[in-house]
Amino acid sequence: MVRHIVFFRLKERNDPSALATGRQEMKRIFEGLPSLIPAIREYHVGLNVSSSPNAWDVVIDSTFDSEEKLNEYRDHPAHREAVEKAKPLFHETAVVDYLI
Repeated sequence: MVRHIVFFRLKERNDPSALATGRQEMKRIFEGLPSLIPAIREYHVGLNVSSSPNAWDVVIDSTFDSEEKLNEYRDHPAHREAVEKAKPLFHETAVVDYLI
């Protein structure tokens, strides 16, 4: 199995209200993907609650049966559409993929 974790830093980090709205919008954009993409085994969209300046704002923590299934997810039109919708909201990402 493969664990795929993506962290996002949103653009509106200095405005608490805009940051909260952006986090909720990111959650809304991505949380429906498991019902659209059969390759997903587990999928969680998390919103940061830490006040640390080093914290990321949103995380997607997902699991796939294989690297092939992860690639199916990445290439799926619903995933690509979600990323395009989210792009105006974030300015930085970090990704970790590891075997479990």
